[in-house]
Amino acid sequence: MAAGGATSHVAILARARGLPCLVAVGEALLELPAGTPLVLDADQGRLETEADAQRLAEVQRHVQQRHETRQRQRAAAQQSARTRDGQQLDYLPLPAEANPVLGLRGIRLGQVRPELLDQQLRALLQSTS
Repeated sequence: MAAGGATSHVAILARARGLPCLVAVGEALLELPAGTPLVLDADQGRLETEADAQRLAEVQRHVQQRHETRQRQRAAAQQSARTRDGQQLDYLPLPAEANPVLGLRGIRLGQVRPELLDQQLRALLQSTS
């Protein structure tokens, strides 16, 4: 985005979708010809406007590696927790919930953040009337 800030509508939507986004890049961004190859490094806050084929291939490999790492992390998150010496840690058995905000997780969250529980209860009451 040429203008805006971290709390702008587009930045919030991008963050919610896990999309990289830079804001307040400057008006020069609007002057780039359509189809200009770009490299956006939102982690470092950089936008490269002169990316050659080699750089684009390097970035594509990096994106693929990050995707594979994230898949491994998601798979590992479903495994049982273990201490460093290999002892398994047991958790409370929580059933899968279609809407976690309305289930056991939501109740626990509501104890810590009562305003969220209040908001959810109001929404339920409004939807049934």
